Amino acid sequence: MTQSALAPWWTLSSLKGRITRQGFWVATVGVSLGTVVIFLPFALLAQLSSKVDFLLLALTAPFSLVVMWANLAIQVKRWHDRGKSGWMVGINLFPGLGWLWSLVELGFLKGTAGANEYGEDPLTAPPLSSEASEKALAWSATVLSCMYYVAGYGALAGYSRDLNRNLESLGYYTPGVLVHHAWLYPLLFGGAAAIVLAKEFLLRNKRLSLTFTLAVALFVLLAVDWIKSVFLSWWSALVSPF
Repeated sequence: MTQSALAPWWTLSSLKGRITRQGFWVATVGVSLGTVVIFLPFALLAQLSSKVDFLLLALTAPFSLVVMWANLAIQVKRWHDRGKSGWMVGINLFPGLGWLWSLVELGFLKGTAGANEYGEDPLTAPPLSSEASEKALAWSATVLSCMYYVAGYGALAGYSRDLNRNLESLGYYTPGVLVHHAWLYPLLFGGAAAIVLAKEFLLRNKRLSLTFTLAVALFVLLAVDWIKSVFLSWWSALVSPF
């Protein structure tokens, strides 16, 4: 196993050392998929209420910086493996030819055999401990999921209050989800945040902890989707006579 395979946190955070072509592709694809998974819930929440746009921006901006740093760390270490300075990432500033050059050299060309000025050969170097990286990844997932819960509560609560107020002014009845949103939403999002935070201190197996965090996030996402479907079906029934 390579260093990058055993220490993903090191791969995504440090600007020192070297990674292989396999490590480069695994890390790059992993960051890309993770970005989609994280930003998709925020995009869905943004559709509920325009009033939370600033909140969503405030929550996603730090994560965008994390993604940029992770991609920088991945490319710098791969340039090191090629025996070149990490400053070579600057060729990405030249669209087209620069991107193609970076892709070919980082993704398809072998690194220098044996140790070089940037570190040992990642194919033969002793593996790094995975314990610290697993703990860091588990906590990162927990923090990001809590950010999603904060944004989710703000989006749904704002949307529900406005809709409820408008309906009452028009004399329409409101669905049960709207009637009980004052305690339902804090229970859903606050409860999910409390659970994922508590398990970080209770579960020693960080792989299990990470899996649990993703499962809770999936449950909340499905709950939000169900609430949206209640709103849509109720609204369709309301306007159908017209």
